[in-house]
Amino acid sequence: MAYTSSASAIKVLSMRGYPMITDIETEKDSNILKKFDNAILLRNEYVTEKEFEAITNHSKVLYLYPKSLYAKIEYNHQNNTHSNSWVLISKFRYKEWF
Repeated sequence: MAYTSSASAIKVLSMRGYPMITDIETEKDSNILKKFDNAILLRNEYVTEKEFEAITNHSKVLYLYPKSLYAKIEYNHQNNTHSNSWVLISKFRYKEWF
């Protein structure tokens, strides 16, 4: 993992028994966060529109790192790889979402 702070957070949260949900899981099922009373967001700078909607529509989200939800991307389900599957589309403009 490139970010040691994220790796540390994952380690601590896992040790405390918090369930982990990946970006891909949220992209595939945008209702997955509704199963939880609270959500803790790590370093999620680049998210799909489905992820953005799922996160911003949740009533209790704790953002652990700055620059979360920075830009909108598209995910290629056929490739399902991180190397060539993420394409930056645009920066989110929060005023349009509220």
